[in-house]
Amino acid sequence: MKLIPFAYLLYHQAPAVDVVGVGLQSGKIILHNLKFDEVVMSFHQDWGPVTALTFRTGIADTTKGEVNVCC
Repeated sequence: MKLIPFAYLLYHQAPAVDVVGVGLQSGKIILHNLKFDEVVMSFHQDWGPVTALTFRTGIADTTKGEVNVCC
């Protein structure tokens, strides 16, 4: 994984193959494809460090490419 200039707090395997979610001290959340060493997408929360990260399946209509983010 390419170096990111923030402290890593946690990571969690995503339901997608080769993808992990990474939570940073800065509040940034990164979905990273390990196989291709690429950022799939990233988010930023304004209220502090990422303290928990989880994934759920079966909620969104994935045929439309929806992403659900919850705090």
